[in-house]
Amino acid sequence: MKFFICIINIFYINFMLFIKKRIFKKRIIVFYHPNVKLINIHTKFVENLLKHKKYFVIHLHQNYLLSKKKYFFLINYFCKFIFNSDYFISNNVCDFFSYRSKRIYIHHDIYDTPLIEKKKENNLRLRLSKYQYILLASNITKKIFLDLFKKYKKKPKIKVIGYFKLDVILNSKVDKKKINRRSIIIAPTNYLAFKKFSLYRYLDELIGTLLKLNKYNIIFRPHPSNVDSSNVIKISNKYSNFKKFYFDRSSDYSKTYLNSLAMITDISGTAYTYAFYTKNPVIFFRTYKKYFEKKFYNLKYFQDRKKIGLIFNSLKNFEKINLVIAKRAIFKKNILKILNSNFYIGRTKSNFFTFLESISK
Repeated sequence: MKFFICIINIFYINFMLFIKKRIFKKRIIVFYHPNVKLINIHTKFVENLLKHKKYFVIHLHQNYLLSKKKYFFLINYFCKFIFNSDYFISNNVCDFFSYRSKRIYIHHDIYDTPLIEKKKENNLRLRLSKYQYILLASNITKKIFLDLFKKYKKKPKIKVIGYFKLDVILNSKVDKKKINRRSIIIAPTNYLAFKKFSLYRYLDELIGTLLKLNKYNIIFRPHPSNVDSSNVIKISNKYSNFKKFYFDRSSDYSKTYLNSLAMITDISGTAYTYAFYTKNPVIFFRTYKKYFEKKFYNLKYFQDRKKIGLIFNSLKNFEKINLVIAKRAIFKKNILKILNSNFYIGRTKSNFFTFLESISK
């Protein structure tokens, strides 16, 4: 069934793109969403970034059940049968691309968060080398990709344009009267990608410790890739009857973030997005042995943790979480300093289309 839908969509998409390109003289962007669980998270940000009168955009994806205008189900392999596209863009890594398109990867992290476990780096490098361009949020992020391709001749061109997600949420209208900062968010990284660094094995005890304080609402927001896993469901069911516990699986994190005082994470990239958006501190729960970090010591992600928050090494530290929240004003100054000196706030979209123009000449 899925195969036949792909075949039908190939014919329909090619016909539509031919009309848009040849008759209406539009430049064509094919944006591909390879990760089924991340489509709803990225949709708002991606659509905002790509909106431009000169361009016609279609979204291809692998979510068989998704029904939305300009979104078409197409298994990644079949992308090579899509013609008349000027640009193939994704913010998760793909292996197949529309025919003769400029291949562009937009990295979805704001900081130089570890890309993947070291043993899997070769495979990631090979896949990314199929792209012609990699677009990044800042020069901080740039270093990790330069290191990844340091010893290799075949590598994409790297360009810093800004962080489109941050631009969207910073520009969104917020009713300050409705902001009620009484919550602490627990937002772990994808434990399937970084098992050694994940706080999941302590998650039950962590939630229990925080609830015993009986002072804050505790919002558990798992990584989108883990939201339906047995571990997550088990935790959410266990604490579902607690008045101060909330399980957040929504696609829009902006309201959740604003209505909080601090975030607890392990090595999730959302730590810096949260800090730059809310100006609130982040508590990094280091549940692993310190020497695991040695291979990542050159990353600003690890170096800057104490600028935007604190590192806790045990559950007992969380009994003093009030002290972290009391120092919010101090952390805010540090956060603003990093933000204002490293990011193209409000300019990502214009930088993006300037880049597209430059590679079209």
